[in-house]
This record gives sequence, structure tokens and C-alpha cells, in this order.
Amino acid sequence: MSFNMSFFSMHVPYASFISSYIVKRRKEERIMRKSIAVMLAFVLMIAVSLHANAASESGEIVVPGLSFSGTTATCSLDVCAANATDSIIASITLKHGNSTIKQWTNLTDTGIMLFSDSATVVHGQTYTMHVTLSINGISYIVADITKTCP
Repeated sequence: MSFNMSFFSMHVPYASFISSYIVKRRKEERIMRKSIAVMLAFVLMIAVSLHANAASESGEIVVPGLSFSGTTATCSLDVCAANATDSIIASITLKHGNSTIKQWTNLTDTGIMLFSDSATVVHGQTYTMHVTLSINGISYIVADITKTCP
């Protein structure tokens, strides 16, 4: 739809202000829609990635974690076996280079394991958490987590 803006300006007070406001508002709406679409795509990508890393084909869910607060490193391991009666055995090692900082061995549970413990670390140093896991005697590969204490 096309119309003569000068005619419109003469007969409607603030016409140029209103039309520029509408144009600006439409641009903002387009940007907002694109931003929301990008954010949703990012969230979906993260969710799919986490699910792919945490779940095995037979239904076990394994979520290791390494976090820092000051000079304290917290190692965690959450395991949900496929069946409530499945035997879970895990060992966790926190290392700095080749040196073992702390080790938790023969952690056992049935069905679900929720483990979390801490160790003292040094700012600026890089640490690796290694997990050895078996469920009902079957060994599972759990990716090491390597992070630097901020």
C-alpha cells in the first residue's frame, strides 16, 4: 500500500513521528524474534548434547562433575542404573599432572549413586577427574574432566 506522505503529514499531526516509530518497532520485533529463535536453537543443542553424553544405549545415566569454589575442588558422580537392583561400583581420582590429589575407591551402591566430595587445590592449576565405573560387572567409559581452578 502506497500513499503520499506529504499529504498524510499535513492532515495528521505527528505523522512522521508515528511512521518512524512503527518502522523502528517492526525492526525491534524482527530482531527479537531472531534472537529468541537463536536462543531456542542453542538450548536445544545443549540439551541434546547433554543427553547424548549422559545416557548409554541400555538406559544408564552417568553424570560426572568437577567444580571449584575458591581453593576447594568438588568432584561429583551421579549414576542411575537401568534397574533399581543393579550393582554400581566406582572409583574417582583427582589429579594434578601425574600427582594424585585425592582418590575415592570402591564406592558402591545399588540402582542410584549420588557421590560428592571435595579436595583442597591451588588457584591457577589444572586438575583432571578420572572415573572408573562398572554396573553389574560391565565397565563403562566415562570421559575425564579437565579444568583449571580460577
